[in-house]
Amino acid sequence: MRSSEVSAAGRYVRVYSTERAQQAYGISIWELTVYGTGGANKPPKPEAVNLALNKPVTVSSLEIDEPTRSAEDKARMEERNYAARNATDGDPGTRWSSVYTDTEWIYVDLGEVSEIGSVAFHWEAAYGRAYDIQVSNDAREWTTVYRELNGSGGKDVIPLYTHARYVKMAGIARGSANGYSLFEFEVRAYREGDPQPVYDIPEVKAPSAVPVGAGSYEINDITQLEPKNPKYRTPNIQAPIPSNGWWQSILIANLGDGNGLITLPLKNWYTKQGLAVLNPGAGYVSASGDNIDADGDPDLYLFVNNIHPAEMETKISGYGDYSASVILSDDDTAKMSTTFVKGSPFLYNTFENPDAVIIHSPVLSRLFDDNNNPVLVNDGDVLVTDHIGFEVVNQDRAPAPQTFVRSYGIYAPPGTTFMKLGNTVKIKLGQGDYLSIAALPSATELERYYQHAYAFVTDTRVDYRYDEDTSLVTTNFTSETELKRPGFSEETIMTLLPHQWKITTTPLTELSYPSIRGTLKVREGSTFMTEDRFYGMIPQFVEPSNPDYSRAQLVAYLDQLDADLANGLMIADPYWQGKKLHPLAVAVLISDQLGDTERRDRYLADLRIILTDWYTYSPDEPRHSHYFHYSTYWGSVFPYASGFGLNTGLTDHHFTYGYYVFASAVLATYDKEFLRDYGDMTEVLIRDYANPSRTDNLFPWFRNFDPYEGHSWAGGYADNRSGNNQEAAGEALFGWVGEYMWGLVTGNDAYRDAGIWGFTTEEKAAEQYWFNYDGDNWPEAYKHKVVGHVYGSAYLYGTFFSGDHEMVYGIHWLPSAEWMTYYGRQPEKAAALYQGLIDELGGQHG
Repeated sequence: MRSSEVSAAGRYVRVYSTERAQQAYGISIWELTVYGTGGANKPPKPEAVNLALNKPVTVSSLEIDEPTRSAEDKARMEERNYAARNATDGDPGTRWSSVYTDTEWIYVDLGEVSEIGSVAFHWEAAYGRAYDIQVSNDAREWTTVYRELNGSGGKDVIPLYTHARYVKMAGIARGSANGYSLFEFEVRAYREGDPQPVYDIPEVKAPSAVPVGAGSYEINDITQLEPKNPKYRTPNIQAPIPSNGWWQSILIANLGDGNGLITLPLKNWYTKQGLAVLNPGAGYVSASGDNIDADGDPDLYLFVNNIHPAEMETKISGYGDYSASVILSDDDTAKMSTTFVKGSPFLYNTFENPDAVIIHSPVLSRLFDDNNNPVLVNDGDVLVTDHIGFEVVNQDRAPAPQTFVRSYGIYAPPGTTFMKLGNTVKIKLGQGDYLSIAALPSATELERYYQHAYAFVTDTRVDYRYDEDTSLVTTNFTSETELKRPGFSEETIMTLLPHQWKITTTPLTELSYPSIRGTLKVREGSTFMTEDRFYGMIPQFVEPSNPDYSRAQLVAYLDQLDADLANGLMIADPYWQGKKLHPLAVAVLISDQLGDTERRDRYLADLRIILTDWYTYSPDEPRHSHYFHYSTYWGSVFPYASGFGLNTGLTDHHFTYGYYVFASAVLATYDKEFLRDYGDMTEVLIRDYANPSRTDNLFPWFRNFDPYEGHSWAGGYADNRSGNNQEAAGEALFGWVGEYMWGLVTGNDAYRDAGIWGFTTEEKAAEQYWFNYDGDNWPEAYKHKVVGHVYGSAYLYGTFFSGDHEMVYGIHWLPSAEWMTYYGRQPEKAAALYQGLIDELGGQHG
């Protein structure tokens, strides 16, 4: 970074390069910042002095003394990763870390009583979720001046005004199973004109039980591990808040940490330069042939010149079933609001200041009109109109980069002024505060999209119906619009993904887009419908009658289960508990078919022990053991222990709870007392991951399911450049199996129909995106018959735990049960998939 002092006055500032540092390339600047008086933004204040820098600290403990760490671990530990002095040494590569308990602390001695304006904590992954900031003049009597009860780690900056010599972070609850770890503990001096906030200190509530039938769950235990704080939202966004979608990265991090908002055909993300927009196309295969990605540098940036880049912040301001709205601003006003819609080529924007709009593109090649003629050819050219075409020439990130010419439509109010300045178009909106941007299938569609560009999508809704008489599953997609200009179409433009257009009867146009999911087909209209069929399902196969079947071998498998159960029933991690519940439930059904009622009843008794323990919380039981905690911030339940982020990441709820619900359905089939006493607790889990109710005040509608993508997402926040992800198609489908079976056992058609809709839709999506059954969705260069992970704009051949072929294929075939027959409705395609695994392994083995 280089700064230069100049003395000049002007409106425009240009960097003019006379010599390149690298002759093979041009010049590249991350950011150009101009400070002075006047201009759109105020100059920043000089940075406040860090009073804690290199000052002595005192701590409650060091991680080197953690009793659960082995001698071998401790021998490998370096002081740069735990020593107390690291917290104030100014080095971002060193840190203090404590032992693994909640009430650890650290304080710094400023050397004298000082006027303090703020405190900052730079957390490592082991952050403080709840803590006090305390001050003292003698390090004996402490006064709490601030209390955080839902921190998210990263960098916490707390403005406060006080006078003290000693400043302390007193831990209340950790954000991880480790201790507290600080890269840097800063205490900044007060600057004249800084705020002087005084905080009320909130109460730390005591844990309590919420009765549900004969069961219960826990609430208010501050020491429970919680998800990240969904703090980047406007006041109208209240719990229960949807998670596990495609836009939640905005909720938990400013600018969403630059992660992707994938709304195919578009891929969007926020940066300090504004909203980055890319039409990534079909994607490319990695050099290894194992992955597919759709990515590249932005085609363009949308921004406004009245936002200070250093203070810009994003907030979720609204959402629908397949849409979300984000405010970008540097204060409490909505300086730039953007609505993103799944399957839409449009981005819908409104602005506080209609004269402040900027579209910038380093790869801008030309601007054009409806007749594809160039406009705004020269710098300084001005055009008054209501729409222009915007063409870019961009490259992807393929091993051998491919070059693409892409076109966008910019649609504005009448009387709008467009001015070209290099690679920037400055826009002064005319008779309105709105602007839509559309990715065009080609430059010739600029005028056609113009007719739909003023139908701004304000909400989106998905409705489904199961017809028991015909077994048809119907899904309706509706985009509600607000017409910004009279005389234009009230209908928007939508694109259908392959799993949608292959089963729709809604008329489509001849237009299409290439995408990571395959061809997207265009619908001129605000609604469309899909129709599929449900073929029924049973919880387990019936006993075979073919000559190759051996009942003795089957009994031997049950004996293996008995040996496993003899080692104990309860497991702290709920996922692995589910892996114990499922074979137990299946063994009940098998034993019943074999006529072995003694074994069946023993398995039922084991199921009851496990499930009633998990479904009941008592203040007398060991803390953080076999029970569920309710998070009021999100509206979700989860236990303390989780190896896969069920709690802190809101991950895999459908994978995990599907096992519990299926096992509960089997137990309830035989044990009506369990159904009566613990049925409502079973439904707490269903409501958490696959809730058909839109009016539930505790849980969101279908947490894990993305109705537009047609499948679930495993990640809680979509915190990845490629959007959200899901690995195990099989366990996702089994979550629906559990809900469907529970609906049958209880006679609850809402759960039954939700299970049918989710299963039928997700199975279709698995065929298209995990297996590419029709051979038309993946690039030809991809060399496998399956993918292990599906991301919003990428595919990965692999799993989180192994790259072995058996694992990548097999994770979609678990847990084995009758539901898997749906994969085989097209036997030749299922056989080709299996043959793919055999070929990967080098041929059939005995």
